[in-house]
Amino acid sequence: MIFLMTNSIISFSFYFGDNMLKIDLHVHTLWSKCSGMDLHTIFKVAKKRGLNGLAITDHNTTKALRPAKKLAKKYNLLLIPGVEIDTTHGHIAGLFVENTIFGPNTNEVLATIHELGGLSVATHPYDSFRKSYGMKGPKTKVDAIEVFNSRCVFSHFNAKSQSYAIRHHKLITAGSDAHFWFEIGNAYVETEGDTIDDFRQALEKRQVRIYGKKTFELTQPLGFFARKFRKIIKYPGIN
Repeated sequence: MIFLMTNSIISFSFYFGDNMLKIDLHVHTLWSKCSGMDLHTIFKVAKKRGLNGLAITDHNTTKALRPAKKLAKKYNLLLIPGVEIDTTHGHIAGLFVENTIFGPNTNEVLATIHELGGLSVATHPYDSFRKSYGMKGPKTKVDAIEVFNSRCVFSHFNAKSQSYAIRHHKLITAGSDAHFWFEIGNAYVETEGDTIDDFRQALEKRQVRIYGKKTFELTQPLGFFARKFRKIIKYPGIN
């Protein structure tokens, strides 16, 4: 396969059919202390922006998943359960995981993700401004590399992730890392299929196309004020 990249599109080259899935694999809710989004806002915006689903990946908790499942059905969107865990080697996401996983031991976290039937992902692995697995972690042990994270301030952070994934034949993911409504869908994975099982199979076969654009650089500091101002920073028209 050929790995293609433009300013905003990355893909493994292969044929796409008519039934497409667009899924943002990195979204935070109010259960993450640095996020300002309630679940209703998340699903309304995802639907409006043409996504077919998303992954909820709150920091160190899966408490949002139960109410999120009900809303996913309401909006006819796929919900991929997940969690982003603080480890001694940086952030690791567990996708297709419904249980809270506790760090910080990296090897134990990876083993637990696999025991639960999930995929382990090194999120924003070369972002030196955040807790990043790629800076010092044993990357060979993770299943996938997040090759595009919209919150990476500098493009070379994502470029390094892409390069590593290619060299080491890793699965690839992408996500907006949304903490606020206007970030949802800034990055997503596109592939052929209709169901979560279809989507996972495509990920594991590397039959995916990645879309991504950078989030405004000053968005990240808003996370410190998310709890206090979450009623102000919200999607227009949401009651």
